[in-house]
Amino acid sequence: MIYLDYAATTPMSEQSIATYAAVAREYYGNASSLHEEGSRAKQVADASMNIIAGAMGAQGRHIHMVGGASEGNFLAIYALLDGIKEQNPQKKHILCSPLEHDSVAKVISRLQKEGWQIEYMPVSAEGVVSVSATEELMREDTALVVIQLVNSELGTLQPVKKLSELAHARGARVHCDAVQAFGKLEIDVFDLGVDAMSVSAHKIYGPKGIGAVWMNPNVEWNPFLANSTRKSFRPGTLPIPSMAAFAAAVKEAMADRAAEYERVQRLRDHWIEQLSELPYAPVIEGSADQALQSPFILGLRFPGMEGQFFMLECDQAGIGISTGSACQAGTDEPNVSMRALGKSEQEIREFVRLSFGKGHTEADISRVIPKIFAILERHYSHIQIN
Repeated sequence: MIYLDYAATTPMSEQSIATYAAVAREYYGNASSLHEEGSRAKQVADASMNIIAGAMGAQGRHIHMVGGASEGNFLAIYALLDGIKEQNPQKKHILCSPLEHDSVAKVISRLQKEGWQIEYMPVSAEGVVSVSATEELMREDTALVVIQLVNSELGTLQPVKKLSELAHARGARVHCDAVQAFGKLEIDVFDLGVDAMSVSAHKIYGPKGIGAVWMNPNVEWNPFLANSTRKSFRPGTLPIPSMAAFAAAVKEAMADRAAEYERVQRLRDHWIEQLSELPYAPVIEGSADQALQSPFILGLRFPGMEGQFFMLECDQAGIGISTGSACQAGTDEPNVSMRALGKSEQEIREFVRLSFGKGHTEADISRVIPKIFAILERHYSHIQIN
């Protein structure tokens, strides 16, 4: 299969796999134990966290390992809000992007049931949050701004730094889901001004089931899980092999990050060029401005063709694509990002996503385009006959 769903998950790199196996074999101690094996495991844990944190401009002692970014988003948002409640219990207002990943959207829905006042930030037709319109929604009782760095369906880059400045001017905190940006874009948590950031290993060729959360050491936060302490963001035995494999993936990603970004940008441009030359050209969703668009994600739709049908036809042809975020797959829920853009129900159902990474070359385009043409030809010919 030609797998074009790297935004959902990436294959583990050989280095990450080898690191996992070596560490699992040699460093089996519990990092909390005081004996020699425990100390050896803790050294690996500390080194791994330093590498992971370094990729976001932070220090290892300020990140916390979690079971993935979905868990990290939940724990980070609640940790920030509990810290805010202690200092400013009158703050009950939360601003959230309507483009957020399902793992964040579910937390926001839960918070609304708990009595928090939720408002959604306006977005442009290209899927970028409006800073000026958001500023008008800011209130003295705004507690938190929730904004992703790169949208997982459209690939649009969000104005996180500007929104952080607005939030901090009102004494609010900022949570950022950076899953689709980490290891691909240059990230500095202090430059962005966020107070919590979640990232994941399996989006950058690392193992599944592990992520990390950076918590700003200069703000108050309280852990959500019972029996935790401030130091313990998430209690439990550290998964040393997974941490080391995550760090190995980060090192690989950062070694050629800028070059890979440019390579994938050229690849995405070529995809758009070739798709646009088809007799049944797609509508490209997202931003036409490269400065506001991640090259790793290409959202599009073929007018009149259901995205689910197109995805299944592609699967039969040996092409792996998606209709959006993997966490929404298999549900009847509409595509979140397309709905936030104000698209019609038909346009929402037409959406599909291609996403790219290190395993892709221009040769894939030459192999896939004829197959897509055949699918489109069958579909549109059938419509004309009927």
